[in-house]
Amino acid sequence: MAEDGDKYAQECFGWILYNRGKFVKDNFSKAKEWYRRAAEQGHVCAQSWFGYLYLIGRNGVDQNYSKAKEWYCKAAKQGYAGAQFNIGVMYEYGDGVDKNYSTA
Repeated sequence: MAEDGDKYAQECFGWILYNRGKFVKDNFSKAKEWYRRAAEQGHVCAQSWFGYLYLIGRNGVDQNYSKAKEWYCKAAKQGYAGAQFNIGVMYEYGDGVDKNYSTA
């Protein structure tokens, strides 16, 4: 299903199989690919997780605050609370943005 373009299956692959190391060794590069596929199709949770992988930047995924914020904003505009929170944290700590408590 995931290989056939099902965004929900793609997000599951990113989360369950690769991000959490269930059934396969943790592989953030593969998680990033599955999240990207689902995120580009508008899967709000995948957009937020895709942003998170850029935020933390480890295990084969380069840290990129600009891309993290871009994907968090896509999810946040759709009302996804986790992404809204994470954008606030970026502003609180100044991760890739000017520190701004009122924006946070």
